[in-house]
Amino acid sequence: MSMILCQLPGAERIVVGACDGTKQILNGGDVFAGGIYARLLSGLSQEAMPTLDKSVSVSQMVEDATFQVMFGSLATSYLPSDAQATKFIEEQKEWLLTNGWSTFIPFQKARAAFVAHAFMSSDSKPAVRVYELDFVSLWLAVRRHCVVLPADPH
Repeated sequence: MSMILCQLPGAERIVVGACDGTKQILNGGDVFAGGIYARLLSGLSQEAMPTLDKSVSVSQMVEDATFQVMFGSLATSYLPSDAQATKFIEEQKEWLLTNGWSTFIPFQKARAAFVAHAFMSSDSKPAVRVYELDFVSLWLAVRRHCVVLPADPH
């Protein structure tokens, strides 16, 4: 993975604080004023699951890759929750990119892995699309996408 991503200075350890789990992607309209494109989550449980602090880091893509290549080796149970991904996006907007560049955050919900594709909309408001982890698309490093990963994967 280190050949695909380059750690961004100052983003080695960002703490996503504990949360009660009630604010999730589907009900986070106040967070995602630019739009929520997450239909595939609608059939899953929206039960609030409280979480503890979670340390994450932010890297930038330096090689083209799919989600499976970027995140496939991470255990689903180690990924941030839906609520933690939402909280990261709400509190760390400086990592959301513009001009078609995106921030990818793998997360878990209902024991399945997904990727939040967060970005600033054309009217400069946070927006999110959700993909399944096995969504097949080659994301181009030339777009300088950021990737949020658990800071302590082992």
